[in-house]
Amino acid sequence: LRNEVDGRFYVEHYVQHLTHEMKSPLAAMQGAAELLAEENLPAEERARFAQNALLQTARLQNLIDKLLRLAQLEQQRELENVRTVFIADLFSDQKKAFSLREKEKNIALNLDSEEALSVSCEPFLIGLALSNLIENAFDFSPQNSRIFCRAVKEENILKITVKDEGKGVENYAKERLFERFFSCPRPDTNIKSTGLGLSLVAEIAKLHGGEITLENHPQGGAIATLKIALKNN
Repeated sequence: LRNEVDGRFYVEHYVQHLTHEMKSPLAAMQGAAELLAEENLPAEERARFAQNALLQTARLQNLIDKLLRLAQLEQQRELENVRTVFIADLFSDQKKAFSLREKEKNIALNLDSEEALSVSCEPFLIGLALSNLIENAFDFSPQNSRIFCRAVKEENILKITVKDEGKGVENYAKERLFERFFSCPRPDTNIKSTGLGLSLVAEIAKLHGGEITLENHPQGGAIATLKIALKNN
């Protein structure tokens, strides 16, 4: 009975958050649709409102996808598809995935790992965590800057750091970074993200017996540190 009650509160909690976060993109899509229905709307304005509707649709889809993934991870008690992977291979995948963003913002993504460094994990989940951390670094990095991603082994811990050269974390945000749906405006667009990326990373770290931290670096910028237990290595 207690599990059923807890489960009901869990679902209610997610539904409340989801409906709240859906209001903004849905309102924007409705506004765009109403304007597009006008007969005398200039072609340039029509294209702009259609593009806005598409952007809001993508935003809504991203929100739902991440929320479903987060809900799944929070209910997962143990790792399922574990295998040993080389960190260099995971880094190589990330380098390819972010090659376009490197060109768009002229940002150099530097990834450093020993070739022999490996970890027993769910590769998809660790890849997802890395992707979220690197994407976050790109979002808050100025053009013509660098992002440093480095993996090292410290006793029985694999430590992966992602450092950018942005302005760092604002004081008001430091205590809320891993709170669901909390997000800071991106410097380039002043638009907020879903606020679920870091929550996903935290759940993935916990499943792997580790943790995630995000803080300002003494030399400037922000640095995220993902720690994973190397119990089976």
